[in-house]
Amino acid sequence: SHSHGTASLSRTITRPSTRSRSSWYFEIGNLCPSGRGMRKRSWLHTSKVVFKLPVMAIYGGIDLGGTKIQAAVVDEGADNTVLGHKRDQTPLKGGPKAIAARMAEVLIESLEEAGLKTSDLAGVGVGSPGSVDDKKGTVSGAMNLSEWSGSFNLRKALEKELGAPVSLGNDVD
Repeated sequence: SHSHGTASLSRTITRPSTRSRSSWYFEIGNLCPSGRGMRKRSWLHTSKVVFKLPVMAIYGGIDLGGTKIQAAVVDEGADNTVLGHKRDQTPLKGGPKAIAARMAEVLIESLEEAGLKTSDLAGVGVGSPGSVDDKKGTVSGAMNLSEWSGSFNLRKALEKELGAPVSLGNDVD
C-alpha cells in the first residue's frame, strides 16, 4: 500500500543526436513511492510529459565569389531564421590566406550583428569557386580569385579562425 506524498519525480534528459541539435527532450514521470526508481502503475499512475525545449543551433554560411564574400548566421532551431548577415569585397591581393582570413572576418561580423560569438557556432558551410574537395578540405584552381591557381586547405584555415567544423562545396552545386 502506498501513502500520499512519498512519490518522487524522475527526470530523463535525452541529448539530441549530432545530426539534430535543435531540441532537448525532457521526460518527466512519477516514480513509485517505494523509492526504488521503478515506475509502477498504482494509485499514482505513471504520468509522462514530454515537451520540447528550443535550443539554438547556430550555423554559419559563407559564399565566396570573385568579387564578393557574403556570410550569414542562422538558427536551425528557429526554422533557419537569419540572425545576422554581412557582405564585403573579396581581397584582390594576398592570395588564399588573405581571402580565407577575410571570409572568417565577414562571418565574425555576421555573428556580432546577431549578438553571438564564434563559440556559438555548431558548424559552417562554404560555397567556393574552383575545384572543391570536401574530404581533403581543399580548394584548387579558383582562377577568378587572387593568386589561387594551386591547392589551398580552406577548411583548415577557417576552422583555425572560427573554431567550428567547416564543410565545403562548389558554389555552382
